[in-house]
Amino acid sequence: MTLEKNNTLLRAIDRPLRFLQESQLSNPAFVKNLVSHVQKTCESAKSHPSTKIRVLFADVGQWFDQFFAQDMEQKKETISKVLTRIDQVEEDLSQPVLFQSDDHPIYTIDQIREKQKELDKRVQFVKGVGPVIAEKFLKARVLTLADLFSFLPTRYEDRKTIVSIGQLQDGQHATILGEICFQGMSYYKGLRRRVFEMVVDDSSGQIKLKWFQFHYQSLEKKVKRGAKVIVSGKVKRYRNQMEMHHPDFEIFSGEKDALSFGRIIPIYREIGNLYQKTLRKIMFEATTRELSSKVCLLPPDICEKMNFLPPWKALQKLHLPEVLPTEDQKALWERHLAFEELFFYTFALLHRKIHQKRMPGIAFDGPSPRSDILIGSLPFELTDAQKEFLGRFKRI
Repeated sequence: MTLEKNNTLLRAIDRPLRFLQESQLSNPAFVKNLVSHVQKTCESAKSHPSTKIRVLFADVGQWFDQFFAQDMEQKKETISKVLTRIDQVEEDLSQPVLFQSDDHPIYTIDQIREKQKELDKRVQFVKGVGPVIAEKFLKARVLTLADLFSFLPTRYEDRKTIVSIGQLQDGQHATILGEICFQGMSYYKGLRRRVFEMVVDDSSGQIKLKWFQFHYQSLEKKVKRGAKVIVSGKVKRYRNQMEMHHPDFEIFSGEKDALSFGRIIPIYREIGNLYQKTLRKIMFEATTRELSSKVCLLPPDICEKMNFLPPWKALQKLHLPEVLPTEDQKALWERHLAFEELFFYTFALLHRKIHQKRMPGIAFDGPSPRSDILIGSLPFELTDAQKEFLGRFKRI
């Protein structure tokens, strides 16, 4: 049912109740007719497909069953309570509908075990990881595929738009495309270390790229004068020239939709000395190949009530966003993931509590001769204070 139809149903009781509230229930006959209208509307809403609507009208129906037995102040309070609930439901329904019943199938225990077996797979066996990178993940407590999915980006960068070098501004995060016209080592007076530099030209201007920490053989082998590169980083102005320090770059092969460019790019916290590009490739492989294992284990009616995405879809939006997410959107998707974990944690605690209540306790029926045996076996004499305490304890 569309949002407009939902709103029409809500307005069917909202407007009459607001009229009653404004008129101070001054016309008894009108009050009787409107209350009857509200009760009929509540009855017709019992089969409504939306859980939020059904729950709302069930509550309203119960509140109005005793309406005429209430005094004037109680009646006003009931109307005010109903109008507040209607406002809350309207606000909830105005939010995007994230829940889709097809995303929340019911799995058998065996199916869930198979999915969990996949999630428990060691991160070493994810494509692109291997033993060396797995050791670095281990130090960050990322041991399994499930841990890898939970390794969420800290922020995002929009690298969809290619900016001309001549249009760059100081402090701007930008992505450029140009040709390498210089690459090599540079030395600056006052610096005790070498700097690797590239100068990139795109006909609108030039920009200097600098690396203060680098692997020379790797950079020299990768970048050649005359090659085209896509570069992304923060622009800085230094002595009237634009620069980028430690930018991401890739050799341009004719396509602008590489993993690090032409899209919204997730930025992850550092693990060892792994490059962001390496992390992105690993996460891309994991999310595109293995994400179907992260199924929703919550009951579908709870997910519908909370308007939840399944875990695999929330993770997809977090790791492979199609548009730049806001902080609120990112927090919402993370909350969907956290709710399932907290739900089962609470469920396990409740189950443990019930189990403990069923267990027989240890009964202490009264004084035992074992206490005298224990005291007699001590290698020292009890003090008067200790004897007094034990006497009080036995009288409890």
